[in-house]
Amino acid sequence: GKFVLEIDASGSHHPEEINRFMEKANTHDAVVATRFALSGGYINYPIQRRLISWGGTRLSNFLLGTKYTDGTSGFELFRSSMLKRIFSVLPPNEWVSAKYGPYHLFQTEMKAMIAWAGATYAEVPISYGSLNKQGSTFPISYLIDSGIGFLRICLNRKRLQPLLRTKR
Repeated sequence: GKFVLEIDASGSHHPEEINRFMEKANTHDAVVATRFALSGGYINYPIQRRLISWGGTRLSNFLLGTKYTDGTSGFELFRSSMLKRIFSVLPPNEWVSAKYGPYHLFQTEMKAMIAWAGATYAEVPISYGSLNKQGSTFPISYLIDSGIGFLRICLNRKRLQPLLRTKR
């Protein structure tokens, strides 16, 4: 099959972990990273960033109907046919993250689309950050914009979930 891999360009993700994704690619529509798995996973970023990721995941699972251990990671692999299906229902330029921002919200929005489509997925533990890079905290304006964007994604659920489920 054909796949699309998303990996942060900031150096926070470790390319040597791509093999973990490829091991599960042929049996799932998506393979997503988790920094919070009990079987592994690591974050070397400030506590504020860890809390935002952890809290964002819990909020996503509750309000978006997802079941991820990490709903905000940007290290993901998608089967191209799954992306085509999702994009046929909602073109990328119409996504909340693309239209309103912030762009990082794409990860949560994509994971919601995968869940709403009833797609199969696997989670793989990753290390996030490096010993040389500590990351930075987010400004309050970013957090407010993320909250507004998240609410917009929540409002899309009722309309998009049935469309994604029937588009097979």
